[in-house]
Amino acid sequence: MKKVTISLFYKLIYQLRKKRSQWDTTDISLQKRTSKKEEMKTICTCGRKAICNCRKVNGQFVFEGEQVAIDLENDVQYVSMCPQCYFKARRAFYAARKN
Repeated sequence: MKKVTISLFYKLIYQLRKKRSQWDTTDISLQKRTSKKEEMKTICTCGRKAICNCRKVNGQFVFEGEQVAIDLENDVQYVSMCPQCYFKARRAFYAARKN
């Protein structure tokens, strides 16, 4: 009984090592494929490179609320903007809220 148990134990260890080596190679190839970063080039309305996203709800920029808004009642748009235009719209939004 003891020999059978030890034999099964070694077979199990062998199978786990074999599977692990397969997992490792799969993980490496998956990492190689996902490590590539591609930038989607977008242009702001002013002509500069856009790296910020801003949400417009019913034609007004919004900087508060849910992170993602999918709304069937309101017109929700996401606009790509350069940092200068983004912070300009953000300042205007908070200035309008104070008044």
